[in-house]
Amino acid sequence: MNLKAPILYLSILFSLTNISAQISHGGKPLSFEHKGLKSISVFNTPLHNYQQMLREDEDNKGNTKPFRYGKVHDVELSPENSGVWQQLASGEKVWQLKIQSKDAFAIGLIFNKFKLSRGVKLFMYSPDKKQIIGSFTQNNNKKNGWFSTIPLSGEVIILELNVPKDQFYGEIQLSGIVHDYKNAFGLKGYGSSGSCNVNVNCTEGDDWQNEKKSVVKYTYNGYVCTGALINNAAEDDTPYLLTANHCIGSSSEAASAVFWFNYESENCIATGNPSYQSISSSSLIATGGSLDFSLLELSVEPPLDYDVYYSGWNRSTNPASKTVCIHHPSGDIKKITLDYDPPSTGDYGSGLITNSHWQIHEWDVGTTEGGSSGSPLYDENHRIVGDLTGGDASCSYNYDDFYSKFDMSWDFYSNTNQQLKAWLDPNNTGVMVLDG
Repeated sequence: MNLKAPILYLSILFSLTNISAQISHGGKPLSFEHKGLKSISVFNTPLHNYQQMLREDEDNKGNTKPFRYGKVHDVELSPENSGVWQQLASGEKVWQLKIQSKDAFAIGLIFNKFKLSRGVKLFMYSPDKKQIIGSFTQNNNKKNGWFSTIPLSGEVIILELNVPKDQFYGEIQLSGIVHDYKNAFGLKGYGSSGSCNVNVNCTEGDDWQNEKKSVVKYTYNGYVCTGALINNAAEDDTPYLLTANHCIGSSSEAASAVFWFNYESENCIATGNPSYQSISSSSLIATGGSLDFSLLELSVEPPLDYDVYYSGWNRSTNPASKTVCIHHPSGDIKKITLDYDPPSTGDYGSGLITNSHWQIHEWDVGTTEGGSSGSPLYDENHRIVGDLTGGDASCSYNYDDFYSKFDMSWDFYSNTNQQLKAWLDPNNTGVMVLDG
């Protein structure tokens, strides 16, 4: 398998509580407290041949594409043209829309217009009211106007706006409904990677407890990939994230992404599916053309309780003496992979610049899988030297992975939107290495 991109697992709390993610603000939808409301109108996504998509995915296993789990149904749905409005005795208003995507294992939503007014709350929940996401408020408004949700299991979900008396709700437009046709957010994700993988909180990861806090996985437009928060020479906590161009290479992809933090087992031996935290949306700052890197800026700085770390980097052209990769193979909990030998300069092909990769000839501990694309490669000094493009490694054949060279991504291209230099050394200090 040439491409390393994760099958994301969603941790869902099956109780009448809010899913803890996306910097949501709690509470319950108003409709839960009011009986006898109007029936909710239903939007059904068009029927689609998902079996054909599964066959395509099987045929494309060797291609340099992220892991696809969902079909995005393009829509233009808003409170102005769909759903049902009703006013409560208190003067508060409720808008609801039911969305059904037949046979979906889970449904995610993408908004290309999202600007809530003060006091307005948005919820997303299952018909049985056991799964709730939200509330989302004006504090979730992004500069780019986009907002995406974590998927909710099942083929039916309900959207609900709660609007205070004499208040206008603002503006929202749903542009994409993501139909999970692989059960990527079901029980397949947790524990699904190969048996040779090593949890990051085993002894092999003892010296990497800072760097592991950099690594996240994310979804966008029905695909999943991995990236790492990265430090800059100004050390001002700008939430830059390094990943691969073959994962995110456009502004719309960056805007629609949702990023998951701290999805890992507390101990070496996993005893259950852990919780996680997330942030919705980012901006594409730079991407490499024929170099496989992208630099994103998250829409907000991760809150203190996310306990993140901004990894250091090394732009030297000299190979590391040994390397480490931290990643989420097959969407599983965070793993660590080690090579005790130096990498060599390698040529990945696929139209990328010749000899622009570090080649790992054989992993000594662990592996990578279709779940690690964009993940960071660290040198012996805990600094990033590359991001994963792809390779052949697996538990049964642990050879030949390729990481886009950090030094090539630094300034091979002169345009600032195609290089790392302008952003990670904003004051042009000329620094060669930077710690986290």
